[in-house]
Amino acid sequence: MYSIKNSMIFLISDMWGDSKNILNISKYGRANNNELNFFHILSKKEIEFDFQGNYEFIDSENKSSQILSTKQIKRYYKEEIKKRIEKFKKIINSHSNNYLLLLNDSDLYSSLYKYFMDRGSDVF
Repeated sequence: MYSIKNSMIFLISDMWGDSKNILNISKYGRANNNELNFFHILSKKEIEFDFQGNYEFIDSENKSSQILSTKQIKRYYKEEIKKRIEKFKKIINSHSNNYLLLLNDSDLYSSLYKYFMDRGSDVF
């Protein structure tokens, strides 16, 4: 089996998939002297839940659906997304990996440039 050694690895994702897989990657990221960088990209709407009106929400596992008013779930959603982001950040950083939350409507070039410049000479 081929193994990667002494590499800088980037995982760029919205992290809406199976969080166990993402966290397992984090756990083994430092193996073989690799550096693992997680760039978590979300939209402002996903964080702020900037929706109004009624929407049909469909459970991706059992396909059941329910129509809810955004007023009914906005506070709960914002609390849960904040917990999710903090969970990823805490676990990824606890394994000596790097985590950066990026908004897809921001200037990604500037954000990444700042990220690498803040890290200093250990990158270049």
